[in-house]
Amino acid sequence: MQGIHIQFLLLGLQADTWQAIEAIAVSVGVGVAIVGLAALGVAVYQLREERKARQLEALTSIMEQLTAVAGVETGLWLETLDAESVAKLAGSDREKALSIVYAYNRAGFLLDQGFISAKPILKLFGQGALRYWERLLPFIRQRRNEPGHEREGLHYQRLCDRVRAWMDSADFRNELREARKVLGHDERDQQQPEDKRKE
Repeated sequence: MQGIHIQFLLLGLQADTWQAIEAIAVSVGVGVAIVGLAALGVAVYQLREERKARQLEALTSIMEQLTAVAGVETGLWLETLDAESVAKLAGSDREKALSIVYAYNRAGFLLDQGFISAKPILKLFGQGALRYWERLLPFIRQRRNEPGHEREGLHYQRLCDRVRAWMDSADFRNELREARKVLGHDERDQQQPEDKRKE
């Protein structure tokens, strides 16, 4: 009888031991899962921060390039040229035109790839990009006729499409309205009565 009783006790101990081992295994598994999730969260955060840093670096770099080519002097130079002259640019004038096209093309490429945020580029350089595009279009068309340059300024062209869409947006109109207020021009200045305009 005692032998049977001892066997039952041993079976009970074995069951308790297995339950304890299973509980420990589950606890370890849950712990590993929590640590894994925490590590994944940290890795995702680090990747986001690195991406932001790379975007900021790319944005700073392209803004420096655009600032270098998009000055008042460039605008005045382009205003002196007619469409025929622009199409036939040579020497240093050709290099100057190419530097403008390449800088805006780089900006367009980075925007197309999602490497930089569109808003700062559109706000600071958008209208200039569009104005220069319209002035340089004969030159760009001429370049596209040359072998190996069929896609010249393609990303610049897409950048200009973005600028046009932005200028048609309510965002742009609101910002323009706010800028006029800051400069002391309210909407009443823009909507003068007809009889005052005629004077």
